[in-house]
Amino acid sequence: VSNTTTVDTLFVVDNTVPVISTYTPVADTFVRGTIDATAMAIDNNLADVQFFLDGNPLGSAINKNAATYSINTTAYKDGPYTLGINASDIAGNAGVATVPLKVDNNPPVITIVYPASGAYQRGTFTTGATVSDIYLSSVEFFLGTTSLGVATDKNAATKSINSPTLVDGTYPISIQAK
Repeated sequence: VSNTTTVDTLFVVDNTVPVISTYTPVADTFVRGTIDATAMAIDNNLADVQFFLDGNPLGSAINKNAATYSINTTAYKDGPYTLGINASDIAGNAGVATVPLKVDNNPPVITIVYPASGAYQRGTFTTGATVSDIYLSSVEFFLGTTSLGVATDKNAATKSINSPTLVDGTYPISIQAK
């Protein structure tokens, strides 16, 4: 009779991909300043939750199941980005969620083209401005606190003013861009 040795080992089968069930910010949110990106990752063997912006790694969350990562959006130009959340387990399975974001840290830039400050006007005249912003939605003109309405062309905005309806004097024109 010869000597016999038996060795046993155990292994674990894990084919389940981690699920990222909820996250913030939600899709197509306008963000500015420092934001907290959060994700709820679910997996019995969760190993890591990482955050990415346009495919570039930002870092890993400390608490894996309720993951949070702060992002300083002022480090990025205004524009569209994709926040990626990657949850992986110890078996190497990976779940991914992507969230489109809109970074908008800078206000619109307004340049009043005419009339020049202090210019004398009579009759019906036009006031105009150039306005630029990646997410420009509207340009509204005001005579004092009275709205003259929203410009139809947001980038080369103009509005007419009928001066015969006004008493002689100095009037402020202001332009609000959103």
